[in-house]
Amino acid sequence: HKHQVMIHVALHHLKPEGKSGTMLNIERDVRVALNITLAELRFTVIKELGLLWTEWSQHHSMSLYNLEMHKSLRMILYDPRQPCRDTDKAVLQEFFLQSTTKDPIPKFYANARISILLVMSNAQFEEVLLWQEQ
Repeated sequence: HKHQVMIHVALHHLKPEGKSGTMLNIERDVRVALNITLAELRFTVIKELGLLWTEWSQHHSMSLYNLEMHKSLRMILYDPRQPCRDTDKAVLQEFFLQSTTKDPIPKFYANARISILLVMSNAQFEEVLLWQEQ
């Protein structure tokens, strides 16, 4: 049986001090299979954000495939420097399964709010801003 879940995908950039800056407004909600693999998830996120990115960046050449993919800023799912790691692993399931102190058996929460972020470095972001000004 294929559970479908809704996830929020967004493009973030880092500020100079390494914190997240979120002013990009490149985001949307996407329905995916719960057992989606890391490789499929990355492909889906990039496909969903690609057009928005092209429009926002005025056709900047930076590929979204070069970006890290995170569940949160502290939790990296995909690192372009280690492209082969865990690509066939089902990545989302654990985020939709939650246990409580009363009930240690994890339950499936279809409406858990899960965000998947593509994160660009501050240097990458600054480069795009310069490009937009020209």
